[in-house]
Amino acid sequence: PLAGSSCSSAVPPEEYHPPTEPMNFFDTAGSFKTLAKFVRDVPVPDRNGYILGDEFLPDSQCTPLLVFVNSRSGPQQGQVILTQLRRLLNPIQIWDLADGGPERVLESFSALSRLRILVCGG
Repeated sequence: PLAGSSCSSAVPPEEYHPPTEPMNFFDTAGSFKTLAKFVRDVPVPDRNGYILGDEFLPDSQCTPLLVFVNSRSGPQQGQVILTQLRRLLNPIQIWDLADGGPERVLESFSALSRLRILVCGG
């Protein structure tokens, strides 16, 4: 779940609805009605590989948290901070600035209308 609330970044299992009729690999669409059975609403990842958006949050009051950690600054405790935060939060929310700047992650998380950002030194 995304921290800051009981939000989730993925489609919960109870929201997944499998096809009503079993289909096999060799099924073909012989009509529009048959073709409609093959159509699935699948979220498309952005160019950074993230699938994010307000539609995945349980309600409009959720505010996900994004954390940036500079693991190379301070008394070199960044790896400890990263490990602890990744245990507490969804690892997708934690970004080590030693792996690159925040631009790519901020671009992906900009799909959310509400967002809190925490920046930590090491």
